[in-house]
Amino acid sequence: KFVDSEGQEIETRRLDESIYLPFEMGWAGLSFNDIIRFCLPNLLMLGNAFIWKATGTAYGKLNNTKDSLIPLPTGKVKVVMGENNIYVKNYEVNFGNGVVFHVEKEDMIHLKQNTIFNPFIGVGTLSKGRILFEGEVAASEYVNSFLSEARNMPLSTVIDKTSRTDDDIERAQMILKQKYSDKIMYMNGEDIEVTHSSLIQKDFDFIEMRRDDRQTTLSLFGVPPIVAGVPDSTNRANGREQFNGFLEHTINPLLIDIADQITRQHVKALNESVKFEYDLHTVYSIDYVVKKLNNGIITPNRAAELCGEEYDELDELREQYYLPSNLMPLGFVDQEEDEQEEVIEDEENEDDDNDEGEGKSYDKMKDIRNYKLIVEDFKRRSRKAKKFQARYLVASLKSRLQVEDRYVGKISKYFKNQEKRVIERVREVLDKSDVAKIEDLDASYIFSLEEEEQILEADMKSMHTSGVQKAIQDINGIVGSAVNYNTSNPMVVTMISAIGKKVTGKIQESTIKELRTLIVKGVNEDWNIIQFQDAIQNKFKQFQGYRARMIARTEARAAWDAGAVVSYEELGVKTVDVVGCTEFEDDSDCGKQNIPIQNVGSLRFHPNHIGSILPSEEI
Repeated sequence: KFVDSEGQEIETRRLDESIYLPFEMGWAGLSFNDIIRFCLPNLLMLGNAFIWKATGTAYGKLNNTKDSLIPLPTGKVKVVMGENNIYVKNYEVNFGNGVVFHVEKEDMIHLKQNTIFNPFIGVGTLSKGRILFEGEVAASEYVNSFLSEARNMPLSTVIDKTSRTDDDIERAQMILKQKYSDKIMYMNGEDIEVTHSSLIQKDFDFIEMRRDDRQTTLSLFGVPPIVAGVPDSTNRANGREQFNGFLEHTINPLLIDIADQITRQHVKALNESVKFEYDLHTVYSIDYVVKKLNNGIITPNRAAELCGEEYDELDELREQYYLPSNLMPLGFVDQEEDEQEEVIEDEENEDDDNDEGEGKSYDKMKDIRNYKLIVEDFKRRSRKAKKFQARYLVASLKSRLQVEDRYVGKISKYFKNQEKRVIERVREVLDKSDVAKIEDLDASYIFSLEEEEQILEADMKSMHTSGVQKAIQDINGIVGSAVNYNTSNPMVVTMISAIGKKVTGKIQESTIKELRTLIVKGVNEDWNIIQFQDAIQNKFKQFQGYRARMIARTEARAAWDAGAVVSYEELGVKTVDVVGCTEFEDDSDCGKQNIPIQNVGSLRFHPNHIGSILPSEEI
């Protein structure tokens, strides 16, 4: 990727194409990664790797742009030094056909290992380990020679010192060879004594020597035995630590060095404020990260980042710090158990007919986070009737708030990905057009309604499932019922599916409308394509904020109501009330009472509706 001076990634459309085009084009079907994979062995073993920046396509020739990267074998390139060998003059490329190309140093990316001999020409690991490798070769030659000579040596010698005839001696030799080995020497004497040759066993110590040489060779390249696949080199306890060390001390420095050399030799020459970077490997052990997470030192998002897993900065819950449940400040008193009872209890000394305070208005309150005020407002409105509904209302508001907070980040991420899909389609449409103009666009061309509905429905299914199940669990807890809240209940599945299909269409229609507005504005104000793409990005960034929160809030409410209806129907509830509304409009059903349970699906609410569907009579 390309980043600015502050480390923020830069989109390629904002860069001069001479910077990024060679990385995209590669060479002769090779991608940039393929080219680097070819160059790495040359760099590590020989100390130098060369990538020739050339004009390789008709587009490059037309625009006089170096748009290709040609990987060169190190043996085909000669570094031509200038006067007194204090700078590189140019490079000579000889492919062996009698033609020598003289390449200017500005057109060559020269990757090299550092050396104390010459700062302009690298020295490879093979040269650095030359003495060791020569010792390895000498050791191998000695072992081969030794084993060849030892092949005819007897493994054991039997000395028979008793007096025997020639026939007995011959028979004894034949028996020993047939029964044991032809590597046994039989000699006749007065007594019997067995002698084993210790020469081969002693000299087999060369295996240990070669094992040490192998370890030294691996260390020259910074490779631990576990990565090289050496048997019995480690155990599961420290295997991960070895691999993390390999990433931290070998791979990451190598990536940094390659990126730095590409930046200095290619990017900086075209734009001083741009850098080329690789994403580095995460090197933290999971146990270490989990300990930091469990002790409130890092957030779940940071933990996922350190472990190399996906993280979502827009998810508010994953951006918070958590502590073990057994830790609390001194003097803390847990009031959670009594909170619900305190909310629904009437004050003993309160006069039911006292209207004092009725003039206070809570109609403008829209935030579900003020659920205690919402419940208090409900108590004032229903002081003489249906006080039992307060328990349902508290459970509803709290569960919906939990679902909202949990999934707002996921919805925000959906809009972020939707932005990328829309801009990609914009580019596809304009690429097919001879002239890149905003008037060539249409919302239906750059926005696939069917695809977006499917993606959003899939993304929100878990949210709707959670909301429905929480509602059923809440009501089970209040009335002591045992309604099945799992997806094995067909009513639960039906409700989840119905909510998903209902919401996706409305959201996508709104997005198409916004895109059409941008197109009209772009044409009227004579935007270029960059301005139009910037406007799309700004619009979707707004969607990732307020719109994601609004959708999460609305859908959490709809899912809880749907789950409540499942419970009410199974428990025999006939009618329900809309309770907890803080805004009332003439054309909405906010605050409506005694609604037949079968008519709940036809209710209409205003956009800021935060009320809940509660039973009209106590169950």
